[in-house]
Amino acid sequence: MAWKQGYFLFENERLEIILNELARWYNVNVFFENSSVRDERFSVDTRRHENFEEVLRLIEQTRAVQIEVKGNNVFVK
Repeated sequence: MAWKQGYFLFENERLEIILNELARWYNVNVFFENSSVRDERFSVDTRRHENFEEVLRLIEQTRAVQIEVKGNNVFVK
């Protein structure tokens, strides 16, 4: 169990589920400006204490998703 060892491990999971889990951990709000990306599937394996914006950059590099952070709000385009 990755979460017990200090990792986030998502395999072929919907972006909405991944970002909702990250939002709880990092205490941020997620807003989908493009609702079609909610169902995009991603695999992410990262340490729980990784810088939040670095985790988001990993997701951005994986697919054609743009993520913008403004304070405690995350906008997915």
